[in-house]
Order: sequence, then C-alpha cells, then structure tokens
Amino acid sequence: MDLWTATKAGDFERVRYLVEDLDADINAKNEFNAIPLFYACLCGHTELVKYFLGKGAILESGTFEGERCYYAALTPEITDILKNFKAKPKPINMLVEHLRTLQSTPQFHDVEFIIENKSIPVHRFLLACRSPYLCNKLRTQWLERNKIVLKHLLIRYEAFDALMQFIYTGSVNIDTDHVDAFLALLKQCQFMDLRKRVDFENNNREDQSDRLIINASEQEIENTLVSDLRVLWKTIVVGERDEYADVVINVEDASFQCHRALLIARSEYFRGLFSGHFKETTDSTTNVVIKDMNTQVFVKVLEFVYTNNVEDMEDYELGLNIMTAADRFLMTGLKHLCVLFLCRQVNMDNVYDILYAAEIFGSYRLSETCLALLAENIHELWESEDFIEYLRGCPLELQKRVKNSIEEYLVHYGQTPRWEQIEQQFDALVLKQ
Repeated sequence: MDLWTATKAGDFERVRYLVEDLDADINAKNEFNAIPLFYACLCGHTELVKYFLGKGAILESGTFEGERCYYAALTPEITDILKNFKAKPKPINMLVEHLRTLQSTPQFHDVEFIIENKSIPVHRFLLACRSPYLCNKLRTQWLERNKIVLKHLLIRYEAFDALMQFIYTGSVNIDTDHVDAFLALLKQCQFMDLRKRVDFENNNREDQSDRLIINASEQEIENTLVSDLRVLWKTIVVGERDEYADVVINVEDASFQCHRALLIARSEYFRGLFSGHFKETTDSTTNVVIKDMNTQVFVKVLEFVYTNNVEDMEDYELGLNIMTAADRFLMTGLKHLCVLFLCRQVNMDNVYDILYAAEIFGSYRLSETCLALLAENIHELWESEDFIEYLRGCPLELQKRVKNSIEEYLVHYGQTPRWEQIEQQFDALVLKQ
C-alpha cells in the first residue's frame, strides 16, 4: 500500500510508517499530480491533515497544491485547520545544528576562553578556519595555551559569546545593551562585513525587543560557514598538514587528518568509535584504520561531514557506494542525499541494482521510483525472460509491490484487459514458483 492509498484509506499507522520509517516524500505527486495532503482533505481524515501539515506538507496560498487542498476540504473543521495553519520554518541546516550542539558540549573542546570570570569553551580548528585574525592569534599569542584569559575592559563576555555563536552557526543573538561592545569586538577581530550588517540591523529595528537577532539565510550559510569548512575539507583531502587535527583516519593507502569533535557531532558511528577508542590512550593525535572502505567514497563522506553536501557523485555506482557508507556511518542526512541523487539516475540499465539497494537500505522513495519505471516499461519487460527470472529471485513482498505498481499503471491508462492478462501470467510465472 503506497502513501496515497494509505491516506485515502485513513490508515494513520501505515502513513506514519511510510513517512517516518521508510522516508516517503510527503510532497511527492502521484499520476494525478496530487500530494497526499490533498487526499487527506478530500476524504475527511482530520488527523492525517494535521499530521501532514506538521511534517511540512506544502500549503501555500497561491500555489496549485495549496489551493487544491482548500477546495477539496470535506469538512468545515478541515477548512479551519487549513486557514489557521502557519507554515513551519524551513528545515534546519543539520550542519549548523550539529555545530550548535558541538558548541554547547564542552567535553569536546580543546581551548577555553575566560572573560569576566565566565568560561567559553571552543574548538581551535573552527576558529582558525572561520577567522584569519583568530587563526593568527592561535598561532602566535595564544600558541599552546589551553586556557586564554581575556582581561581587556572593552571585551565583554556577552559580545565574545555572540561572536562565537556566529562562528559556529552563522547567526547572531545578543542583548541590545551589548551591541556597542559587540561592534567594537567585530572591528578588533576584523569581521567587517558582519559589523556592517549588525550596525544596519540595529539601527533599523522595527520592534522594541531587547534582543538583536540575525538569522542567516541558507545562502548566507553557504557563502560563509560552509565555504570556510569546504576550504578545510579540501586541505584534508590533498593531505596538507593541519595543526589542529587530532585524529588521522587511514583508508586504503590514504591518510586524512581530521577533527574528532566534528566527526563525533556528525556521526553516531564516530561518536561510538571514539568513545571506546580514546579511553585507553592519551595521544593527542590518534590513528584510526577504516577497513573495507574505498578512498574515493570516504572523501565524499568527509565532504558531507564538513559541508553538508556532496557536489559531484559522478554516477549511480558511486552514489550506491556512498549510500552504503552513509548507512555504515549512521549518517541519515548523507543517505537522504544519495536517495535524491539516485532517484534522478534511475534508468532501465541500472534499475535492478538501484531497486536492490533501495530494499536493502529501506528507502521507500527510491524503491517507488524504481517500481514506477518498471511499470512504465512493462510491455517490453514482460516479453523478457530476464525480467521474469529477476522477479522470481525477489522476496515475496517485493514481488507483490511490483505487481501492484503494474496494476496501477495499466489500469490508470485504460489498459485493464492487458492488466488482467498479465495478472494471470504473473501469478503463474512468478508468485507460484
């Protein structure tokens, strides 16, 4: 039962299973150009309407999807829900979220600032890659110092803490009483673009809030935070020495100088690995060997760790290998990225390989993409003994899903007699083997 069918039936548990366990896309469209929310509205399933809206279903006035849902609403209660719904903010950039968590998890820091007798623990590698000024300070005045006490009267704790927040997340949140001190600190640390932005936003505030909040857009995060970390990733890949790296990861014949704190923040696999590995060693730099891993694939894994993206997967085979690595390293975001890439790569030459991977890794979205392609080409495929042999080797559940996809496709396009013919043959040639 696909997501649209489960929605029409009002099967809440099935819908939740498809969305939360199998990563079904709640804004995907079926052959009638309809998203699941439309059917929830049309069939009067109030709880499913609330569920889809809470999960980020498209409902914007002026869009086809949004207007269609309003028009289809079966009950006044659903109409009211749609009218009163306020769209949630766009999903959080998980790299930013992981860095935010890293900032607030002091046991992984390697340097501590003391200002006005208050502690701000941070990570050298991030300060160095985000600020040439701070990088120079770490290499000179603050060299080999694990605790740095800043006593200058013009350096305020709130201002320095806001600067660290910007370094980790690209955003600013500071009490307006401390904006002047923040502007002075930005000038001293040579964050001139940010200083201009803070000064402008502070002078043009329309509300009377006691806090100045500047949330970076996705593009701003990409141009600043991600751009800086991409430079660091490239340094790692080419094998240049990084004075702040604290772990060397060996894959085949290559060695990568990485940053333990970021690996831990981005991957539960590495969190578990280092939690066990570091208990019996006091080495400042630890060597870790990753077995059964291709170097090219691991480079892409590191690219995602440091930038939250993989710019060039090249082909579907590399995409499948990266998805395998993402599953191994428990990196859901990278796995999702691979699914999106592979959905665009599916064709009749690779559909069997990709469908196999989709089933192994439990990707409903990728599996449905493959099944739709098979259904679209069923006339040619049904004459192929190779296709019949492939189906015979599939698990029973997958055989049934292939059969359902063929039925939906042929019936929708008015080819019911052909479906009835294939149905009889399917049961005889495939299901009864």
